[in-house]
Amino acid sequence: MSGTTTSLGASLPSGTYYVDQHDIVRLARQVGELPADVSLNGNVYMTGATALPVGLTSNGGVIMTDGTVYFPNTWNNNGVLCAAGE
Repeated sequence: MSGTTTSLGASLPSGTYYVDQHDIVRLARQVGELPADVSLNGNVYMTGATALPVGLTSNGGVIMTDGTVYFPNTWNNNGVLCAAGE
């Protein structure tokens, strides 16, 4: 059914929705913002000098997510925060 669109707006609660890496629509219960000084190594987000927001930690400079906060244009790759669409 590729290309089929269904309107579900009336049945969904208001909020921010995103499509995860498995094409599943999910409600973002919390939406965060990445610090301006994070960088990408391929499609993996790397820490800068700024402290990471709630939901994120660093493992050797690689940004790890606990999945509790959605950061726009990212996805959780087994705990590693990656750029969406990469």
